[in-house]
Parts: sequence; structure tokens; C-alpha cells
Amino acid sequence: MLAPLTHDDPAHIADYRLLARLGGGGMGTVYLARAASGRTAALKTMHPRIAQDPGSRTRFHLEIDAARVIGGRYGAQVFDADPLASAPWLATEYVLGPPLGEAVGAFGPLSEPAVRALGAAMCEALGQLHSSDVVHRDLKPSNIMITTDGPRLIDFGIARAAGDDHLTRTGTAAGTPAYMSPEQAMGHEHTAAGDVFALAGVLIFAVTGRAPFGSGQAADLLYRVRYAEPDLARVPPSLASVLLPCLEKDPARRPTTAELRAQLDPLGAAFTDVLPQPLLNEIGRRATAVWELPPARLVTPEPSPDEATVAVGTTDRSGLSRRKLLAIGGGSVLGVAAAGAGAWSWWGGDGGAQAPSPAWRTTFSAPPAEERLPPVLVADRLIVSGSAGVRAFDVATGRPAWDSGDLAGPWRATSDGSRLYGLSPVGSNPYAFTITNVGSNDGSFTGRAAMLEKWAGGLAHEKLLCAADGKAFAVAGVKTRKRGETQTDGPDTAWSLLAADLATGEVVWDLPLGRTGPAGQRCVLASVVGKSLIVCDLGTSGPRITSYNVDYAQRDWSVAASRAELHFGRSALATDTRNVYLGGSALRALSVSTGKAAWSYRGSATAYGAPTVQSGVVYATGGKGTHGLLAVDARSGRLIWQETDPPAAASALDTAPVVGRKYVYRRSADGIVAVDRTSHRAAWTFRTDATALVAMPSRKLLFGVADRSVVALPFE
Repeated sequence: MLAPLTHDDPAHIADYRLLARLGGGGMGTVYLARAASGRTAALKTMHPRIAQDPGSRTRFHLEIDAARVIGGRYGAQVFDADPLASAPWLATEYVLGPPLGEAVGAFGPLSEPAVRALGAAMCEALGQLHSSDVVHRDLKPSNIMITTDGPRLIDFGIARAAGDDHLTRTGTAAGTPAYMSPEQAMGHEHTAAGDVFALAGVLIFAVTGRAPFGSGQAADLLYRVRYAEPDLARVPPSLASVLLPCLEKDPARRPTTAELRAQLDPLGAAFTDVLPQPLLNEIGRRATAVWELPPARLVTPEPSPDEATVAVGTTDRSGLSRRKLLAIGGGSVLGVAAAGAGAWSWWGGDGGAQAPSPAWRTTFSAPPAEERLPPVLVADRLIVSGSAGVRAFDVATGRPAWDSGDLAGPWRATSDGSRLYGLSPVGSNPYAFTITNVGSNDGSFTGRAAMLEKWAGGLAHEKLLCAADGKAFAVAGVKTRKRGETQTDGPDTAWSLLAADLATGEVVWDLPLGRTGPAGQRCVLASVVGKSLIVCDLGTSGPRITSYNVDYAQRDWSVAASRAELHFGRSALATDTRNVYLGGSALRALSVSTGKAAWSYRGSATAYGAPTVQSGVVYATGGKGTHGLLAVDARSGRLIWQETDPPAAASALDTAPVVGRKYVYRRSADGIVAVDRTSHRAAWTFRTDATALVAMPSRKLLFGVADRSVVALPFE
């Protein structure tokens, strides 16, 4: 899926014009690019800071060499590369088709003829690679692209020359546990026979939708790969007899790629003839989409409104302040009803600017004191979730689009920014933990993303924490129900934190949280930053913030926190690529990589609210003492500016500010306050009982969400 370029992405790299982002992570970014000749490419770059490591540079150079070896017939043709640049890059053919894992997840397992044709082509690809003494070492469904020209093998990031013991050392296992060979799982040399083992696992996944050794924690998978027998129960017998020898624990007993090729598809069936029509339609759609107008580059932040001289203290304002106006008017509030909206606006702030009229306002019924998570935007829908279910509003009109009582509960839905997912009882097993795609237009369950049969489903404290980069992260309880009994989550429930692949439905890993009754309700906030899943946990011995590796069941670090720092229910966790930002008795930043304090800011306020970080600046609202907005440098914790003479109403600390080009919007006891980023003064206040704020810059709308109402204001 194409994503817009950010303001700091380059316009060109060498002779390639960058059009959009295809993906990215901690190592670098992949762009959709076009050469002057009109040729479209996938251009992969390495972050300059990563390139400073000689080992990383060497691996990137090896990846380029391996991609050239595989060539354009079985891989993505290499157009150009510069491994010696300050930010090394590689331009290859842009492969038009989905990854195998995504194809199976969307359209179901492939037929036996299609799997045989797929396997035969992959044998030829691996044979070409092995003939140059190169082994892939990370063959898995996401590294095989399905195209009308046949399958293509990609991602040679950990490919190695056979016998290279400099980058493959005993005791070090590199790869994907579900598809590793036994020798690779033990950290031994991975030869061409190891690629054959992995290919057999990939073909079993293609025909069944499941990996041969199941799913779960990395340690469990590695044990099964080494000692357990593969699960071939759902593999057609004629295909199982071909693949079983490939899964021998002894590499010497596995067939070669040529021998396997002959058994898989001796007649050489045409690949497109055996693919399902819906998958062919998807390939065609992607071929067309690459020539559509690319998404617009994200807006460049205003030049240095937050780098102005710090203004601290009270100064006399020209014009009438709200307090002066109230004094002149005998203390009455000058309010006007917004036409047809029923919302109140009033005069206030520097220069006497009037609060804008709302674009729309709507009300809805809800139980009193409804527990609610921060609202999210998916397509053209504002999604509000709470204990009564999920509600969706049309962002342009405010009209209710749909309700879903099936997703009742504040942790039953989440979004990755482009799709909505929910915990649903839909499926053949109503007691399974089921993650479902939810249609943003009508709220329908458009397809099951994952049904995790090991976990119970239907428990009160199940939680769908967040979704990002093709994975969903959740808290689930292991089954304790006997046949005929009602599902419960009593003190004997064993809870786990887990990661599920949304394309394949497989559990990537799960980590036990304990057997205590409240374990399921402890996790209250979560966010993915690069390769880290940051989870805020109330804990049995006090709140903690813990970082997990998104690919493995591994805790990277855990630090104590205070309840005041976890502003759950109103605001999302504030993070960037460097730090996690918290408000409490002080504003503080924790390193994403280590959990150690990067900086702490203590001004004159007694407390600081939920922060927001944008373009290298952290914004937060101060409590008693300094109850206005302040802006702090995200790298150093240095105060950049703070609001001058803020309105007297108390700040609302649970709601994070929202940053626009002209204003930063914060919440107070009176309503929504717009603080001018240049003058650092409150420009106006819009009276509302909204407790959560979210903006949609593309529509120039700011949404204020209350327990029973939503209002849309112009976003500047």
C-alpha cells in the first residue's frame, strides 16, 4: 500500500524521483520511484546512522550481490545501486503482485496444482542462487511475491555465501523461527539443504494456511523445528509424500532443488492458469494503481514557530482579554448559538478573535460514564469505541454511519491507520479468540484476520491493544472452559500478550502474563515504534512501561512509572523513533531502545498532562502553577516556549494537545483552546464538554469527542 512521502523525504535519489513510501523500519525506507525514462522502481535506502556500522554496510552490499545473482526472472531485477553512498541505496524492479502470505490471507489457501507450480518455480530460483554458492536463509511467505509472470523471490537481507562463518557463527540463529531449518535453529551452518527445508514449510503454508510447526513463542517454535514432526494433516496426500522428505532433520537426507522440482511439477504447468481469479484481479489492480496519481507529500511544518524566543510571565495585551471583557459586561458570558448546530462559541484570547462555528455537531445515546478509548480515523470515518460498542460517524457531515454492538467493550477494536480490526465471536468456534476485519463504510465483518483457537474468546478482559505493520497485538486468556460450560475469566485464567500476523492469521509469538484474575485488565496503552512494542501496564506491584520485540517473545526493557503518567482513555501514547514521552510530576522522555531516561523537564507546574510529539517538539499542558501550553525540544528537553497569560480555566491533563499549522489545540475546563504557534497566546476558546481530540489534516477538521456528543471544528 502506498503511503505519502513525509516532509523530510528527499525528492530524488540519484536519477530517481521519489513518488511514495512502500514501507520502512529501523534499518531504512523503501520508496516507489520513477526514473527519467519512465521506468518504475522500488528503491530501498539505509538510514545514514545505520550505515555508520561497517557490519550493516557489509550486509547491505551482500544483499545487492544476492539480488543480482537471482536476476529478474525469479526475483526483482536490480536496476542500480550505490552501496558506498552515505545512505546506501538499491533500486530494483517494482514487483506487481502481493506477497504469498497476504494472498493466502485474503483469498484462502492455494489449490494443489497452484502450490506445485509455485514450488517448481521456487526450486528453479533457489537452484540459480545455490549455483552461485549463495543461500537465502530467510525463505517465508512474505518473501515470495505472486505475479502473472510467476512467483518472485525477494529480500536477501540475511543471504550469505555458503560456508561463510564470519556472518554465521555457531550459537546464533538468524531467520524466521516458523520456517527455519533445524540446523539454523541451533545456530549451525545453513546450507542449500536448509533452503529446501524452508521451501517445504512455505508450500505447506500455501496449501493449508498454516506453518508446518504451528505458531507461538519463538522458543517453542525452535524446539518443534528441531525435535517435533511437521503437521501435514491438511496437506493433500499426494503432495505430502513429496514434501515430507524435505523436512528431514538431517540435511543430508533432503532432496536437492532439482530433485524436488521434478517431483513437484514434471509437466510444467503455467502459473497463471492455476491461480484463483480473485487473486489475478488483485494483481491487475496493483498493476493499474502504480500509474495512478501518487499520494501528496505530507505538509512541511511551519518554519520555526516553536523556535521563537521563550516568552514567560504575564504581559499586558493590546485589545480586550476575555477576563476584561467579562468585567466590562458585569461578569456575563457573551455566547452565540452556532446556526443549526446547537454549539456555543465565545469571545476570548489575544486580539479578541471569535471561536469558529462548528462544521457540524451530533449527539448520540450512551450509558453514563461510558469507558472509552481515544477516537481514531479510518478512511472517511471517525471511529468512537466504548463499553456500548463501536460507533462510526461520517467525517464530512457528522451523520452516524453505523453502530456495532458486537464490538461492545472499550478494548474490542483498534486500527493500524488504514483498516479497522475487532474482537468478534464470528466464526465456526464462537469461543475462539477471533480478530476480524471490520468494514469502515458499514461496520460489517468483511473477513476473519485470525482465529486463535488456543485462547478462550469471550472473556471480559480480552484486549486488542494495537495494530501496525501487518500485526495485531492483544491480551488473551488460555481456555479454561470445559465442554458445555460458560466461558469465564476467573483466577485460574492464564493470560498472554500475543502478536498475530494479520495476513496469515498465525500467532507470531505469545508471552505469559500470569494466572492472576486481573492480569487481563492491566495493560492500558500500547504503541509500536519501529521494532518495539511499548506497553503501559498497571501491574500488580505498580504501573510499568515495558518494551517487547515485535518479532519475538522478548522483553527488551521494563521501567517503573506512575499512574499520573498513564493518561489512558483520552490520549494515545506519545512516541517518535527515539523516545517515549510521558507527562506527570515532570515531562520526561525514555529512550525507545533502552528505556533509560533521555531527559526530564520540571518547570513551575505541579503536574504535566498527556504530551504530543510532532516534528521534533513535545507539547503538553501544565497543571497548577503553569496551566497553559508549553513546547519542549524532543531531543534535549529544553523549553522552547510556553503560553503567555493563558485563560484562567483549569487545564484538562488527560487530553493530549493536537498540533495544526497555525494553532496548537488543548483542552481546558471551559472547552477547546486554540493557542497561536507564533504569538504563543490563546486565540479563542470553543465551549464544549469534549474530553478527547483528534484531527484530520486532509479534511482540515478537528474533532472533539465527549461521552454523548461529537463536534467538528475547522483545523488550522
